[in-house]
Amino acid sequence: MNKDEAKDVLKTYSKINIDLTRHCRDRMFERDVTVEDLRYVIEWGEVVEVEESPEFGDCKCKIRGTDIDGDELVFIAAISEDIVLCITVF
Repeated sequence: MNKDEAKDVLKTYSKINIDLTRHCRDRMFERDVTVEDLRYVIEWGEVVEVEESPEFGDCKCKIRGTDIDGDELVFIAAISEDIVLCITVF
């Protein structure tokens, strides 16, 4: 999957379901990041890396952008079936 394809899939799946790892929930709490921030970055940000990820799903992506408040946000998400799994945010 290339970056453009990953962006399209992320946009589609994030409207249905974003799941969070425990690690991701902890980092989101520490950094005051919401699921809506993640959706915003998926919609308006950029997929900067895509790699295969048998551990988490079909592939793992690094997404970079700004959150709803305009703060820089980068997160790692896996695409699996019809779910976006957020692994971590920074």
